[in-house]
Amino acid sequence: MQMHRIIHGDVKPQNVLVFTDETGSWVPKVMDFGFSTLLPLDESHVKLPRSWPWYAPEYLEYPEFTPPQAFKMELFSFGMLCLWFIFEKHLSSVLPLPEMPLPVPEPGDYDSEDYVLKPLAGLKQAGTIQREQLTSQEVAEMSAIHDDEFNSKLCTIIQSQSRRNGVEKLRLDVIGTKTRLLGRDHPYTLSDMTSLVMFYVDLGRWREAEMLALEVMETTKRTLGCEHPRALYSTINFSNVISKQGRLKEAERLTVDVLAVGRRTLGQKHSVTIYGMESLASTYQEQGRYREAEALLLEAVQEWERVWGPEHDIVMGIKSQLETIYQTEGRWQDAKKQHSDLTETLKRLYERGYLTLTSLKGQAFNFEEEDTQVSVSHHHMAPRNGIRSEELGVQYSRDQVDKRDDYGLTPLLRAAKEGNQSAVRLLLAQGADIRARDKWYFTPLLLAARQGHDAVSEQLLEAGADVEARGGPYGTTSLSFAAAGGYGVIMELLLAKGADVETRNGQGMTPLLFAARDGHDAEIRLLLSKGASMEAKDESGCTALSLALYHRHKTTVELLLENGADIESRNKEGMTPLIQVVQDGYEDGLGLLLAQGADIEAKDKYGETALYFAVLERDEVMVEMLLSKGADIETRTTTGRTPLFQAAAQGDVVIIGLLLSNGADIHARNNDGLTPLRIAEEKGEQRAVEILQSRRATCS
Repeated sequence: MQMHRIIHGDVKPQNVLVFTDETGSWVPKVMDFGFSTLLPLDESHVKLPRSWPWYAPEYLEYPEFTPPQAFKMELFSFGMLCLWFIFEKHLSSVLPLPEMPLPVPEPGDYDSEDYVLKPLAGLKQAGTIQREQLTSQEVAEMSAIHDDEFNSKLCTIIQSQSRRNGVEKLRLDVIGTKTRLLGRDHPYTLSDMTSLVMFYVDLGRWREAEMLALEVMETTKRTLGCEHPRALYSTINFSNVISKQGRLKEAERLTVDVLAVGRRTLGQKHSVTIYGMESLASTYQEQGRYREAEALLLEAVQEWERVWGPEHDIVMGIKSQLETIYQTEGRWQDAKKQHSDLTETLKRLYERGYLTLTSLKGQAFNFEEEDTQVSVSHHHMAPRNGIRSEELGVQYSRDQVDKRDDYGLTPLLRAAKEGNQSAVRLLLAQGADIRARDKWYFTPLLLAARQGHDAVSEQLLEAGADVEARGGPYGTTSLSFAAAGGYGVIMELLLAKGADVETRNGQGMTPLLFAARDGHDAEIRLLLSKGASMEAKDESGCTALSLALYHRHKTTVELLLENGADIESRNKEGMTPLIQVVQDGYEDGLGLLLAQGADIEAKDKYGETALYFAVLERDEVMVEMLLSKGADIETRTTTGRTPLFQAAAQGDVVIIGLLLSNGADIHARNNDGLTPLRIAEEKGEQRAVEILQSRRATCS
């Protein structure tokens, strides 16, 4: 095809036909289903179709390509296809996947005259392409990145097949290679970090997922700006992670802000804006705000259907979500219509060979209320929809009352999660197991408390639900979930039943720590009135005050300080709250702590003070604030470095000037006998060198 200047444009396994030739041999061929493009004879740019994840990484950066670039990218996709054929038996579980080291090619293995796309440090939204003749080392690095892309795509395929063994190691290896060759801030590296976030989410490893998603979000905002599409996308991903942990209000605030920016800067039809609609809809759905969720999903599905068509998995996923909402609200006709549309689409895909029979398993719902024949799917819908009690009584026989649906939920678990009081009452009366647990080990009470359903929580408590039952990946109790959500009524119910106010989960989080983290002042007062310790620490050594400062809940910080929170508590790194707010750039927090008399000279375990961290973070405002309060400008770390050393190493000429104007010793020496000038020279910070030399600094 390339010999005739034709680009296929959609190379993937679904477009491969396998047949026998005249000799009886099996022959696979990539078929053209109308996506191929005849390239122009000149160097005009062309647009190419694509199917995730079968495309070259350049697709993520640029909208158009020259013919030579398109040829190379098609070869990359063809290589991905070959890789799939090689590993198909492993992916289908016929054979175990062997452990394979990631190769890092040597520079000499490649022709230095080859032209490749150079990874750009700064991405421009317009997406123009620049091609340069690279050195042998640069070619080798780009080749290593392409090798790593194969590993990254392979990892995605394995994960999609639920083959999780080895995925984390492979993901970390890919990230390590890209970090070494491109840097931690490069979009390719951040993209693979995002994939690892999704993997951790799938495993319920929330802490790791949250920390990594936070790093991706903050790095993207710092390098590209807060309103760049990638920054908005990473913020939505972070919001999704915290939403899955039950921090629904925090997730809602983030997504609402992102959606507003997306609509203003990108427009209503941009993919990031639509993604934000989906995310916010899911958060609303978890809060039981079904009409708001429905409005957003209808808007999103209309745009996606316009772009991708009705058979795309994203479109079908949203329609399935709408169906669930209709079922939950008891809107039978709407649910039936939505389900009918989905079923017809699935049948079409099956007839064309895109689905197997197992893909259609469990799709036959029964939406006729008068039908006395009960299917599993129908009887699981009953508690969601508040149908008549006599119907529920008929449908839930003793052997079915605890039957689980495709998500592993019993009818009582489902009803508790969705706050259906009448269904909970009837199910309990029929002997439903109040101790049943879902796949994350949540009991009905845990689900009700996590979702903020106070009436259902009260029903379950009166029926004898275990108030200290633990669920979720870290073994969290109902009281902690209620504290995290700001559900004071549920907390009072639980405390009245003897809930442990100092209970800790696997991360060392107490109910007070959860409430402080999420800024729920009324719930903090309730817990303090019940004797909760303000100095309890999580596994990182953070107190309620530290968490409130980190999440910038100013009124919560003030409340804790008024109640005597220890202003000098230290985490595992030896950092006090004052050092932490400087590291996080929270100026209001710094002002609050200084006003309360926080020790301005406190040091962490490396001997670094708040002033040293302000210099490290290049925060001129905080440097000035601390100096105005008398911070020691000659404070030294365990390696003998003063703040001036750090400013010189970073080449931060503004802060160097600030420190020198406040009397910093330009001739100070660290433990190795080096001066700030010598450090600046070693780091290649020429402007810093010039400023220090102008003040008659010396190296020796």
